[in-house]
Amino acid sequence: SDQVLHHVHPPDAVHAVGDHQPPYTISFDRNGLIFDPVLRVENSAARVRLALMGDSFVEAADLPYRDSLAGRLEAAADRNTEIRNFGVWSYSPVLYLVQWRMNVRAFRPTHVVLVLFNNDVDDDARYDALAVKSADGTVVAVPAPGRAGIRGFLGRSRLLRLAAFSAERAGWLWQQEQASVQWKDVEDAPDISGVTGEALA
Repeated sequence: SDQVLHHVHPPDAVHAVGDHQPPYTISFDRNGLIFDPVLRVENSAARVRLALMGDSFVEAADLPYRDSLAGRLEAAADRNTEIRNFGVWSYSPVLYLVQWRMNVRAFRPTHVVLVLFNNDVDDDARYDALAVKSADGTVVAVPAPGRAGIRGFLGRSRLLRLAAFSAERAGWLWQQEQASVQWKDVEDAPDISGVTGEALA
């Protein structure tokens, strides 16, 4: 949980993924960005500085980093190209706007690739309802709901978080199975809302 960006990756952490064959690890740098320590190039004089922004599709924690969009780009890049993966699951344009101001702009990218997905419009409505805005209506923060008392204790329990995540994942997999039976490859394609459009602009 985060009081500005709603939720963030833990800094300087390594997570082992054992339910994948072969198992792999996910590394987060000092800024909480997902990365591969072997592929990472830090070159403040790089001619090309590419910032990748998006949700779980950019984050790509469901596969080894080298197989992700960011990993493939980094493996193919020369020493004059620096790439940062700013992807975080469940982010959408309202959060990208805050993330840009807080983190991405300081990287001084020459290029930004922003990946959108069809659930961004609904996510933006949810984040906009939680947003703290300046006098002119600009979103300055999207605080996560508080976790005080017993809720806070339960939220910090790794075992209970794992159980909640597993139940949520099982429900999501069941929904996907039902959707694939009923709809085949059809996805909803919502129009970009005013909130999403303003954040993108």
